[in-house]
Amino acid sequence: MQLLIISHLIAAKRKTTTVELRDVQRGYTLFLDQERSVEFLERNEEEFISGHEWEAGGREFQNGMTAADGVVPMQDVQA
Repeated sequence: MQLLIISHLIAAKRKTTTVELRDVQRGYTLFLDQERSVEFLERNEEEFISGHEWEAGGREFQNGMTAADGVVPMQDVQA
C-alpha cells in the first residue's frame, strides 16, 4: 500500500493521474525494506562506524597510526 501511495505522488509530480510502472520502480528505489537494508549494510560495512575501530590493533590510517593509539585523524569531507 505504501509503495502505491509513493508511486502516486511521483506520478502527480509528473502532472498525471495515471501511475505507470516507472513510477512504481522509482518509488521502490527510494526506500529500503529490512532485507535490502541488511544487504546494503553488509555490502558497505567498511563505510560505517562499527565500534571495532577502538579495539587493539584497530584500523591503520594513512599516517601509520591506528585507532588503538587513541588518535583518529579527521577525514576531509567533500560536498
